[in-house]
Amino acid sequence: MKTRPAKPIFALFALSVMVLGGCKGWFSSDENNSPVVAKYKNETLNLDQLNQYVPQGVSSQDSIRYSKFYIDEWIREKAIADVALREIPNLESTIEFKVQDYRRKLILNEYTAHLIQQKLDTAISHQRVREYYETEKSNFISQEDLFAYFYIVVGDKSTRGVSEMMESDVQEDLDNLVTWARDNSLDYKLDSSFVVSAEIDNISKGYFGDLKKSRKGKLIRWNGVKQGQQRKYFFKLLEIVKQGEPLPLSLVENRIRSILLNERKITLIESTDEKILQDARQRNYIQINY
Repeated sequence: MKTRPAKPIFALFALSVMVLGGCKGWFSSDENNSPVVAKYKNETLNLDQLNQYVPQGVSSQDSIRYSKFYIDEWIREKAIADVALREIPNLESTIEFKVQDYRRKLILNEYTAHLIQQKLDTAISHQRVREYYETEKSNFISQEDLFAYFYIVVGDKSTRGVSEMMESDVQEDLDNLVTWARDNSLDYKLDSSFVVSAEIDNISKGYFGDLKKSRKGKLIRWNGVKQGQQRKYFFKLLEIVKQGEPLPLSLVENRIRSILLNERKITLIESTDEKILQDARQRNYIQINY
């Protein structure tokens, strides 16, 4: 035969409350058959309500501590609220209005989230992104010089074929170069991402020149010594974006997708709102007197 599990902290807390509070003989059960643990005037706090506050799985001592804290706060809030309601005119109706207003806003927020989850089309094509970029290019201006480049540093490994692969524009050669660099180089960058000028300055140590002024697509090689070890360097400048020029699409594509998605959200919400209001008007749900 199954037995009902004991209510959390029931026996221990009930006993503790009576001891700590100096039992006055009124710790009976309320209309819900839950022991009353505190009173303020005619309002009561019962054990079931209290157990909603006490965390599950804590020790007996912590249960008592959490419970006593909550009871003290409950009594303090009731006493202060009692005085506030007596001293501030129309406070009850004012608070009720704010509660109802906040409740409506919560409902609207939940519905908006539901609407977006169920009906928002999040698929944005690259073509749509590019169209927006071409139209709004002036809104995506670089605030500093940016550089895209290829770079490899090699130690004592043979570099046969590396120059040819770095100079090539064939994707297969680049794929082979990435594989080679992963297995043989000390450091490399073989993607088209953009960096600030400080990064170029950092990797150009040992090179007698200015890599930032090198011709795009030209392979530059130099040798150097780092920590007593011979190094071979390969560098090719891919692209430069000067300060004040439009940023390349690759750097702003995600931002544009966010902008377009937000526009869709606004359109979806506004159109749905208007449909709901139109339906409410047709059903004569709305009456306005002013």
